[in-house]
Amino acid sequence: GRAAEAGSVAGMRALASIYSKGTGCGGVPPDADRAVDLYRRAAARGDVQSLYNLALCTLHGAGTPADPPAAAQMLLRCREQALYAEEIEGVTVAAAAAYVLGTLYIRGLGVPADDSEAFKLFSVSARDGHAEATEALSQCYALGRGVVRNARRAEALLRRAKDIRKGVELEPEREAGQDSDDFRFDSD
Repeated sequence: GRAAEAGSVAGMRALASIYSKGTGCGGVPPDADRAVDLYRRAAARGDVQSLYNLALCTLHGAGTPADPPAAAQMLLRCREQALYAEEIEGVTVAAAAAYVLGTLYIRGLGVPADDSEAFKLFSVSARDGHAEATEALSQCYALGRGVVRNARRAEALLRRAKDIRKGVELEPEREAGQDSDDFRFDSD
């Protein structure tokens, strides 16, 4: 609390996370309004992780009215501003933002529906090791959404997503797509 009060963006983000979830067991109860306020303040000071969290709150209407177009704009800003060193749950903020933005394009929520744009965003995020994006990319190939249908790539990407979840790493040449066509993330 003191770091947040002193204006530390990391302190604001940490306190916002606590308010977002609560601590349980008679500790701090969840307070989405306070979490959003802290995320806003930290994001205004340039904290990309807070901007990402604020975008999710705005998308889902947690502590603020749901506003998918505004959430999409925040996610675009995250992708533009994210430093690749900043991570959320093991993936870069840019990759996490690209995945969520891709889901918005697939659904036409807050942005015009665009399977090709969703495919591109899922590809960017999957390259960075985002398991859900890799699964979404698999679905794009399986259903022919934004890319020519390719069952073989869909299956390979689904296996890759499972490996990511297990913490299995690919050999660098296979990850880059140089050794096996199965792991190329583009449509070529």
